[in-house]
Amino acid sequence: MESLNEGHLLVILPIPNDLLKPAFEQLQSRHPKLKITAKCSMNGEDIPAQELSSLYQSCTILTTLLCYPPNLESVPNLRLVHTPGAGIDYALDNPVFSAPQIRATTSNGIAAPPIAEWFIGQLINHTRTFDRWRQQQDDRKWDAPIATLFQTPDLVGQRLGVLGYGSIGRQAARVASALGMKVLAYTAKPKATPESKRDRNFVVEGLGDPEGTIPSEWFSGTDKESLHKFLAQKLDVLLISLPLTSSSRHIIGKKEFRVLKENSPHGCFLANVARGDVLVQDDLVQALIDEDSGLNGVALDVATPEPLPSDSPLWTSPRCPGRESL
Repeated sequence: MESLNEGHLLVILPIPNDLLKPAFEQLQSRHPKLKITAKCSMNGEDIPAQELSSLYQSCTILTTLLCYPPNLESVPNLRLVHTPGAGIDYALDNPVFSAPQIRATTSNGIAAPPIAEWFIGQLINHTRTFDRWRQQQDDRKWDAPIATLFQTPDLVGQRLGVLGYGSIGRQAARVASALGMKVLAYTAKPKATPESKRDRNFVVEGLGDPEGTIPSEWFSGTDKESLHKFLAQKLDVLLISLPLTSSSRHIIGKKEFRVLKENSPHGCFLANVARGDVLVQDDLVQALIDEDSGLNGVALDVATPEPLPSDSPLWTSPRCPGRESL
């Protein structure tokens, strides 16, 4: 692509330039005529307006999370916009994503390992009650009736439902399967053939589920009936890892919690690594208050809004220990 080889790459990310230097040097060695300008900023508000306007005017490639141009006139030479994340639902209203002359790309696939590790970490913390042991360590007090030591369930044989079997869901399934869990996958479109089950996204070698062979059962659909059939599969753990779209917004609420309650005999641990709006958050809060809601624990990597207000009950719920990014 001519614009990549000889154009102007503008990088606006909240990452110090010295950390990005090795990547820039590698890119420059491959494309010596490419001009690279990097600004350490989240949304561009700390960049002088005149300077930012001048950078927009000349750039042919833009890499950013939140600093998108206000209109197409401000980026007359832009041909490629790249978001270093998996989802861009929050930015799709920007005109650069609807302009036919501008290609849009994401880094879908690269976040699968760390997010899958976060999920597995939260799950093990929940099943092994690490928070309780840490508190006892801080208190310098041993308080564990011997009977409780034999009541902690192993993950072996537990049923993990993955709602949204993309890069993150596949890597989480790989690690969970290694721990002996049974994986059930849910996708919008049916995956009835080996070809349809393959991962078409970028996959780090040796990771994920490239051929789609890990799930023992596949479910699919975009209607509530299909979703409820999936949630009724006696799930011990539900991982939400689907993209936020008009059809997935508020896809999980009180009706879905009721299905889990009625069909998960030991309760269900829910983890959301998608977007906050895939859940009806008020219903989630109520489910955490209700002792017999069917949820025995929740881990949230996302919420609505972000950052989460300090008065949100999600901060203090004992069944919501995982609030890493709120």
